[in-house]
Amino acid sequence: MNIINTPQENDSGFSKLDDDILSIIFTMLFVSSDFRKCHKIISEINKQFYRIVLNIIPILPQINFYNTNFIKYKKTKKLTKFLKKTKNITTLELKGINIKMHVFSELVSFLENNTTLTTFCFKNSSVIFCKNCTEEWFPTHHDFLNFLRTTTLIELNVSHIEIGNTQWEIDTVGGIVYAIADYLKDEYYDNTLITLRTLKLNSNRLSCDGVKLLARCLKINKTLTTLILNNNNIYLKGAELIAETLEINKTLTKLSLAGNSIGSDGAIIIMQALKHNSTLKILILSNNYIFLREIDAITETLKINKTLTKLNLAGNGMNYMGAIAITEALKINNTLTTLNLSYSHLGFNGAIAIAEAVKINTTLTLLDFRCCNINGDGAKAIAEALEINTTIQIITT
Repeated sequence: MNIINTPQENDSGFSKLDDDILSIIFTMLFVSSDFRKCHKIISEINKQFYRIVLNIIPILPQINFYNTNFIKYKKTKKLTKFLKKTKNITTLELKGINIKMHVFSELVSFLENNTTLTTFCFKNSSVIFCKNCTEEWFPTHHDFLNFLRTTTLIELNVSHIEIGNTQWEIDTVGGIVYAIADYLKDEYYDNTLITLRTLKLNSNRLSCDGVKLLARCLKINKTLTTLILNNNNIYLKGAELIAETLEINKTLTKLSLAGNSIGSDGAIIIMQALKHNSTLKILILSNNYIFLREIDAITETLKINKTLTKLNLAGNGMNYMGAIAITEALKINNTLTTLNLSYSHLGFNGAIAIAEAVKINTTLTLLDFRCCNINGDGAKAIAEALEINTTIQIITT
């Protein structure tokens, strides 16, 4: 029995893992106490595995590096070596990694003119700047713009980047945002040649200027369909800028602004903008301190808007008055299919209001109100409503 039955190394470059290796592993695990021998065997397995990986890298369509450090010289050279061998890569994901600035710079340069890459994710990672290395440089706005213009990216995720120096962090993240904005409103290229459809910029501490740049370019852009800006603390001013865009943009179908402290006023402005928007289908406003007793702006939009299918208002501290207002709109709205009100203070009265709406609404397929303190009587009312409406799924726990 062979673990991998492949040609010998002199035939195709692959190494062979045979029964001897397998038997030694079992011996090592259950019998042997010779740790030096165990270490030697594991090292040999690693070498064989490494040789196999190097041979299959060129044909891999997707490469993921998770929770890996590329700080030491040897490891950084390995990353560069891996990527230079790729021929058919469509997805590159770097999540939870530590990487030196010069390697990050080389990565950006390497990705220029790549015509196969469609998804690039650089998330929850740290870029280490060596203060003692005067030769190190970081990618500029121009470098990122060249990268975007010369690739065929469909999805770009640059989220939660930490750089070992505050000024470099501002310059690098700022450079990325400026480059993205210039790319999305590209005046030097035909707008129809822009390939990017999904943009995720979570947890990057975007300034108001950054949001303004994105909002301005999205008034022109005709290709981006998904924009995720969670946990950037854009506050009310950022919400105002995005609302202005929603009144003009005819392309975005999904917008997520979770955890941005836009407050009740921010929510009102965005919902009012949706009265004039006929393309947005998914809106996520969870964890935004929307403490309205009567959510008039939301309910009025739900009565008018004929496009929105999913609305997430979780974790906003909504009380039963808010639930009553929304459920009144649900008796009229016939497009919303998913509504998330979880982690709110709906209580028994909120549950009763929802139950009455469920009996009438025939469009909702998923209603989420976990952790809403509906108690036993509220749950009973919901259960009775589900005997009438058999198409909806309600999540309460």
